[in-house]
Amino acid sequence: MASHIQNESFLKQNLGVLSIIAWFGILVLQAFLSPLHIDEAYYRLYGQALDWGYFDHPPGIAIATALSERILPLGNLSVRFIPILLHIFSLEIGWNTFKRISPNTTSFRFPVFALVLFLPMLHVYSFIATPDVVLFFTAILFCNAFVKLKKNDKLWMWIWWGLTMALLMYSKYHGILIIGFSILSDIKLLRRPRFYLAVIVALLAFIPHIAWQYAHDWASINFHLFERHTQVEWYSPFLYLGMLVLVFNPLLLWKFGRKLISKPTDSWDKMMLFIFWGIVGFFFLQSFRADVQAQWILLAYIPFIYFIIKSFTGDETLKTNFNFLYLAANLTLVIFIHLCLTFNLLPTNLGMFGHKEYAKQIKADSNGLPVVFYNSYKRASIYSWYTEEYAHSYNTADSRKNQFNFWFRDSIIYNEDVYFVGMHFESEPAIKYGTSDYGVVKKYAPSDKIKVHMIDVTYEGDSIKAMVEIENPYKVSLQYPQTYHLSIYYFSDLMNDAERQGFSYESFKVNANSRLTKEFNWVKPKHLDEKISFGMATSHNDWPDGPLMRRHSFNDNQ
Repeated sequence: MASHIQNESFLKQNLGVLSIIAWFGILVLQAFLSPLHIDEAYYRLYGQALDWGYFDHPPGIAIATALSERILPLGNLSVRFIPILLHIFSLEIGWNTFKRISPNTTSFRFPVFALVLFLPMLHVYSFIATPDVVLFFTAILFCNAFVKLKKNDKLWMWIWWGLTMALLMYSKYHGILIIGFSILSDIKLLRRPRFYLAVIVALLAFIPHIAWQYAHDWASINFHLFERHTQVEWYSPFLYLGMLVLVFNPLLLWKFGRKLISKPTDSWDKMMLFIFWGIVGFFFLQSFRADVQAQWILLAYIPFIYFIIKSFTGDETLKTNFNFLYLAANLTLVIFIHLCLTFNLLPTNLGMFGHKEYAKQIKADSNGLPVVFYNSYKRASIYSWYTEEYAHSYNTADSRKNQFNFWFRDSIIYNEDVYFVGMHFESEPAIKYGTSDYGVVKKYAPSDKIKVHMIDVTYEGDSIKAMVEIENPYKVSLQYPQTYHLSIYYFSDLMNDAERQGFSYESFKVNANSRLTKEFNWVKPKHLDEKISFGMATSHNDWPDGPLMRRHSFNDNQ
């Protein structure tokens, strides 16, 4: 009898910890059962080529996938193991952080943990290897360090807080939001000399990534701020607001949402409200100019969880008065999410299902040739994952650039036959896949790493004169226009509605591993008056035009 009581007491006292351990086991099992997402396959390639930066993101996710592959090279866990650990550490460190703010929360650990797991994004981004998992972990570290230095004003804590700022930015650029809104909530920090010490530490730690950006023409900044525009409709902000309700779970919003509109009772409430409404408001404004992805809101979970915990602290009845129907509805949602991530139950494949069969078919048809995909870093990545074969993405002038624009993976297939997938050349026999993809054998010519910079542009009516620098990073010379060509692309906005124009110029050569500056003249077609920007692209004559380095606005230098 005494043993039974002791066991019951042990379970009651350690239910929160045991729940975390059980949750870890569930995630490991989920990671085994769920196919790799196409983005995860892309980040896996990051980890195989570690660097201080990447076109799309800072190196946080690359380090996570690289460590996963080295620590546990076992199926999907070779990509997902470290992200799972980071998620578990996020929950544990987050709980200890909130306990420092409100010590009375100790006895509420299990009910809080149960409700937190009703937040849908914590299921999707608990085992899937994306930058958002790393971002959430480093954001928790940042908050933990901030709470500690407010409780214990020691020099080393300010240094550590500065390092967590750098870790946030190394995870994902959205980290600047939680840093900025935390500081805005306590503007008196600006009077503290140690605050500037923390900022200096953060900047010094972030220098390697800044240097990488400089060496790569600030590619990530140009992409995220200027090139990554998508077509939005008048109703896009309303779709964003509807997405918010789903992301925060309408049942949780109904029960705990009033805390988000209540007057703050202390500095911690103020900080969390600044973070929550700052992030939600920032992306609401963003929804007027581009689509907002659900995972971008993930950081707002931190203040929301804080107010859930505070609701328990302030209301003893919440500990025991769990409404059965309320819990059953949430549990049904959780189970449905995990079933959809395990089995192909929805009309969409969620970017996870059907890729293995596609990759095997491409591999069989390629007859052992290297495979090059047309404008698809995702298919190149997932093909490489399922076949363990070489794959490259050939990105063109009117497409989204990505990390394949920097990797010289194509150098090893110079002047070799490759299996080119995704574009049909009428003069060459092709195999058709689905409704739009084609596979054709072509001789590969290096071109998509050639950089074309328009240094200076002047106008005289419809005539355009430009000083252009062509940088050839390959080990072969480029002959224009005999084997390579230049083209102009006009855009009505930053991403869409591209229109191509060829033009005439005298022959010239760009030597291997060198650059050449040359003046070009052409006339803009009159029917393109509505176009607001343009850029210059180059390629081998047998291949589509390669990527544009930059766009030039017609408003510049006029």
